[in-house]
Order: sequence, then structure tokens, then C-alpha cells
Amino acid sequence: MRGFGSIILAAGIFLSGGTVMLLADWPGYRGGGQRRAFAPTSFPERFIRQWQFQPSQPPAPAWPEPARKSYWQQLTTIAPRVVDDQAFHPVLARGQVYFGSSGDDHLYCLSASNGVPKWRFAAEGPIRFAPFLVGDRAFFGSDDGYFYCLDAGSGALMWRRRLGSEERWMIGNG
Repeated sequence: MRGFGSIILAAGIFLSGGTVMLLADWPGYRGGGQRRAFAPTSFPERFIRQWQFQPSQPPAPAWPEPARKSYWQQLTTIAPRVVDDQAFHPVLARGQVYFGSSGDDHLYCLSASNGVPKWRFAAEGPIRFAPFLVGDRAFFGSDDGYFYCLDAGSGALMWRRRLGSEERWMIGNG
């Protein structure tokens, strides 16, 4: 996954004189519950990659590329429409970086200062979207149909709940 370090930089980390500086927590996708993608500070003119984390598997999007042609709509090109899970979406809180993987079904926690993994948690299906951090808890959903709550410091499972009334599976990506 190329550029993962630069994605993390945009999530609230910058470098000043070779030192990693944390601007602010970025506890959810696009910054927080409002999804403003806004940090209340100015960024330096130049970014320098301090570290890069290479996951064992690249993202595994749920849906394949669109059909080559639509005979019914008379379209010769069709743009992909479901593309939210083609990259990992990192969030940041208390000096830790968290992201879910659709490639190996894990939620990761890394040190923001050096990229060293602190823990990882295995769900029973792909994790396609960013977790949300509230206090000392990390919340996320998985394709296994469960919503999870982990201790953000240790990665220990606090609880998991099936949100639907029944177990239903949908065909997608094979």
C-alpha cells in the first residue's frame, strides 16, 4: 500500500525539525462525528515521511469493477460507484493510529511516533471502514455482521453485537 504514511500525516501528524508533532486527535473518518475533514491549525509547508507501515495484504474491495458496457442504458463506459473500501482509512487518538483492513480482517493499532504495531484484533470478516474512537474505546463494524467494541489501549474485546435481527449473507466479490 503506497503512501500510507502520507495518509497518516493528513490525519493529524506533522514533522517539525525531524520530530513528530501531534496536532489533534482525529477519532473518526474525516476527523470526527461531523466529518468536516478540518484541523484547527495550519500545516507546515513541507512534509517528510518518518515511517511507513506495510500491511500484509492490500485492501480487498467488496465489489469488482463495473460492467464494461450497459446495453439497457446505452452507456459505453461505466464509472465504479462503490469505491469506499479501496483504501484503508486511518484515525488518530492519544498518539495511536488505528485502521481496519479488508485484506486480512484485522483492526490495527500503531504507534503514531514510529509506526510500530501495538496490537491487532481479528474480526470474522473484512473491516471496510474506519473505526470510531470514543474515550478508551474503539468501535467498528465488519462484514461478519457484527459491531465491535474494543479497549483502544489493549485491543481486548469488550463486546460485539449483531445489529440485524437475523444472519443474512449477500453475494459480492465472489
